[in-house]
Amino acid sequence: MQAGDRPDVVLMDVSFGERSGIWELPSLLAIAPEVRFVMLSAYCDEAIVDAALRAGASGYVHKSCGFSEIRKAIDAAVAGRCVVFLEGGHERASRTPGIRPRHPLSPGQRRVVRVLKTKCGRVEASRRLKISVQALDAAIARLRDNYGLPAKAHIDWEALECD
Repeated sequence: MQAGDRPDVVLMDVSFGERSGIWELPSLLAIAPEVRFVMLSAYCDEAIVDAALRAGASGYVHKSCGFSEIRKAIDAAVAGRCVVFLEGGHERASRTPGIRPRHPLSPGQRRVVRVLKTKCGRVEASRRLKISVQALDAAIARLRDNYGLPAKAHIDWEALECD
């Protein structure tokens, strides 16, 4: 691998020594926002899974899972989806936690989230909202702040609660 090359996906342990992969994730995403991180862990606690996803993880796999589950999580991350495999390879029904805003959303912010949940691109979203792409980017930055999402992390719009 060349010095400037970056992987598409990193499989990272939730804990290594005295450090936490969940704690390190936002700073890694700030350096390499295009990289997807799938967390690997011996922990099956829902709070830890949810914390990893809120920190920007694109997936979560319990260490008891086999290669096929790890491969599915990596493939999903590359495709921009999030999957969670718990102990024994059981896929979690709710793929991402419902993320609540810190402060109530304005009607305009709710409209932006609803449009982005349709998985259209930024240009199409700005057309539907009748705003410029720059105004949409500013609205997304404010939403990230309100939801407590890292600046460069992938956003799973389906996970955001807006009502």
